[in-house]
Amino acid sequence: MQSISIVQRAIVYLEDHLYKPFEIEKMAEYIGENTYIINQTFMMLTGYDIERYLNNRRMTEAAYLLRQGNYRLIDIAMKFGYNDAHSFSNAFSDHFNVSPIQVRQQFPSQKLLHRLYLKIDVTENKPFSFDIIQKERKNLIGQLYEYKGIDLIDPFLIADTLHSFYHDAKTKKLLNHRSEDYVYIATQIYEQQLKIFIGVASERTYDYETFIIPNGEYMCIEHRGHIDYCINEIWQSKEQQINLNLYTNLNDVHIYQFKHDINFEHGQNKVVAWFPMQI
Repeated sequence: MQSISIVQRAIVYLEDHLYKPFEIEKMAEYIGENTYIINQTFMMLTGYDIERYLNNRRMTEAAYLLRQGNYRLIDIAMKFGYNDAHSFSNAFSDHFNVSPIQVRQQFPSQKLLHRLYLKIDVTENKPFSFDIIQKERKNLIGQLYEYKGIDLIDPFLIADTLHSFYHDAKTKKLLNHRSEDYVYIATQIYEQQLKIFIGVASERTYDYETFIIPNGEYMCIEHRGHIDYCINEIWQSKEQQINLNLYTNLNDVHIYQFKHDINFEHGQNKVVAWFPMQI
């Protein structure tokens, strides 16, 4: 239950920091997990990324304090980390479409977010199916991208990196060296870093970065959709199936495979995700 534990501890930490300065790197140290894993897992199970959850919770608590009428506007602003009443008023109005001075007469019932609690639930919605497949070792050549710090809270970091890869002038030449019609994305977690390798299968070993997909058993999930969302949708389906998480590890290498002539405009791109099976 690695994912559930991560989200539970994240909620506890966030609720404890509603009125305190918040740094996601310090939360990652508290949880003992990579920032990217925390943010992605949190979003897949709650529907909110870390920043959005914290902002919504703070605005909700601020709305209730304003309705009480016992606090000055500047005190509430400072309580939630704003430097002045004006910047807080703008943020509050943007969030609720109601100004702070209108709250007592027009309390915002929309966009309120109270503390979340996790529970195991059942659904009639069919999850993505999967197959357990034995894969042979595969040698890749391509480009390596490394991220850390604030970049790790981008929920579309893999898709954004893929866009950068295809807009790189060197990619066309790289694709000419492929030995099959697929492009592969390999993601690896290193403490508070995320490495994303994008490349093609090839025996060529010079001019490019290299990566080896090890042989072994992989849980393979296939999905079609818009490439900007497809990878996250696969991850979300996996995270919401408890039985799948018993056999995979969030910190293992994740592989995503798709045709090299990907279309960023339509929603029919086929992506196959490979998750190494725990022995």
